[in-house]
Amino acid sequence: MSTILLEIRSTLRERADPALAESGKRFFKEEVTCYGMKTAEVAKIAGSYLPALKTMEKEEIFSLCEELFSSGYLEESFIACK
Repeated sequence: MSTILLEIRSTLRERADPALAESGKRFFKEEVTCYGMKTAEVAKIAGSYLPALKTMEKEEIFSLCEELFSSGYLEESFIACK
């Protein structure tokens, strides 16, 4: 597992709000797993990792995105899309 992936997940866990996670689940018909963060904060986190991505090969970036998508967490998927 890459260090950037570990850093992203660590940052998401540190800033998670369980109350937001519970309230966020009300907006989806299907069951979702989320850390509990506002979209704007997740966007800032995603933006902070963009400079690191510029030094990576395309295959590494795609692999990172696949890991983020496969986690099942809403916020990680959002970061992969950014």
